[in-house]
Amino acid sequence: MNDFFKFGIGNNKLSSQTLTFSKSSGLTCPAANKCKAVAMMNDQGKRSIKRFKDTEFTCYSATLEALYPSLYNLTRHNTSLLNEYIKKDNFNGLVECFNYSINQKRTKNCNLVRWNQSGDIYSRFELEALKKVCEINKDLIFYFYSKNLILYPTNRSIPQNMFITASYGGKYDYLIDRGYFKRFSKVVFSEAEAKLLNLPIDNDDSHAYQDKGKNGFALLLHGTQEKNSKASEALKEIRRNKKLVTV
Repeated sequence: MNDFFKFGIGNNKLSSQTLTFSKSSGLTCPAANKCKAVAMMNDQGKRSIKRFKDTEFTCYSATLEALYPSLYNLTRHNTSLLNEYIKKDNFNGLVECFNYSINQKRTKNCNLVRWNQSGDIYSRFELEALKKVCEINKDLIFYFYSKNLILYPTNRSIPQNMFITASYGGKYDYLIDRGYFKRFSKVVFSEAEAKLLNLPIDNDDSHAYQDKGKNGFALLLHGTQEKNSKASEALKEIRRNKKLVTV
């Protein structure tokens, strides 16, 4: 196999037991709305964040892609390679490449795969390939967040080791409201907002692959937000409150 997908292992939030798969934020998120942002690079190689008219808070992974060249290059590589398989309609090749890439990167201690650490599943082709990879690797738990929710309600054959979290803030939130998804998440601008919604705050992704309570949970706003925006002011308050707690 001449080329393969690039996976990471863990991060500041996830343990070394977790493989991570990332694609280009925004560019692979057809249903994103409130969080939509894209890391762009100009002819001089300088990267910046592009936001859109409905963006209320900036996608965290997009800001990281703009900040770190290695991550920007990794997400573009994975997106480009995936698009090649889709263009050629090479389903078996995609499954083989996903499987090979995972097993080249994983260690004996890895038991989780966080798909869509950045980006989203933007085609049924990728979803079906991922389902096949889940069936091949039954010893791994695959989990991801998604706003492209129209892919899932009519697709009932989800492997037992695949966990989907429907993410509020997209074009198809109404499907969550109608109860199509057992597990959902919502970005909140404060701990008080989470309490008002009666949603526990997830700090380590465990709510995304374990059955906890009613299976709805909150993600506290983080990352870098647009200056003078409502999200920016909320983030300042979150950071002030954390300092008060640690003093």
